[in-house]
Amino acid sequence: MSHKSAVLAAIIALSGLNPAYADGMDPVVAERGVPVLPPDIADWSGFYVGLGYGSLGGKIADAIRDFDLDDTTSAAFIGYSRQSGHVVYGVELAYSKGADDTINGREVRGDGMVALTGRLGYAWKKSIVYARIGYAISSYEIGGAKADYDGVAYGIGFDHRLNDRLSVGLAVTNFDLSSADSAAQGIDIKPQQLDLRLNLRF
Repeated sequence: MSHKSAVLAAIIALSGLNPAYADGMDPVVAERGVPVLPPDIADWSGFYVGLGYGSLGGKIADAIRDFDLDDTTSAAFIGYSRQSGHVVYGVELAYSKGADDTINGREVRGDGMVALTGRLGYAWKKSIVYARIGYAISSYEIGGAKADYDGVAYGIGFDHRLNDRLSVGLAVTNFDLSSADSAAQGIDIKPQQLDLRLNLRF
């Protein structure tokens, strides 16, 4: 199985799970088999959209050494979640601004990063913690040479419900991107994104 196929399989697996309660208890089931959440757990199921803002660090690695990235980033995302008791699972599509930096005298410009990730989380009262993994693509121009990159995106996050529709959160996402383009000359892009996020559910 190829690297890309393995990542996509992980996304499908995360978004298609049908887990039971994490504590081993059977979920309460209403008519027609629809699970009912305990009254003290927020409902995270359904579609959501949001915006994020934060820092973009990480490294650009060539055959000789690593160079640090240091920039800010903004993001927009849309996703869908399902919930069974404490367990929340789903899929998210996100776009984030790429790096715009000068490293060792070379201009580094990213067109932006697009990531499709599967999410698996644990809800407790009004909060949720989650992990995610998926596939990401981007284009970077380094010292005048532009190339397309792709690879793995993975990370963890935390959201807290403000009301029935709004939540705020913090997420860390790591990217491990490489390119088959000859213009890349063996350069790997490994950004790390730290975002404050505002989510709207509907």
